[in-house]
Amino acid sequence: RKCYIYKCAATGIYVGGRGSTATVRESDIVENGIGNTSMGGRRNQRGRVIARGHSGVYLEQGLAVLRDCNISQNALTGLSAVSPTNAILKISESDIMCNGTLQLEL
Repeated sequence: RKCYIYKCAATGIYVGGRGSTATVRESDIVENGIGNTSMGGRRNQRGRVIARGHSGVYLEQGLAVLRDCNISQNALTGLSAVSPTNAILKISESDIMCNGTLQLEL
């Protein structure tokens, strides 16, 4: 609640496994997916460069509940939900705008 998730090199919020849940309220999820090459080409802890182009919220499997959130200015999509059978998305009173390619990918 009341978080500011911004400028993550990769995805801002990732919900990945069956049974996973994320509840986010009154939060900003902005400017994520920018990669780490903007930091002078420095590598992460494992020596890898993270490429630009990730989502603000990526729901692979599980449940994501977003209420009163601002999801904007992310490099790829604002929100991606990729499993037609194992992903449940509940979103209300939120703004999804000004993201890279798509606002909402289902």
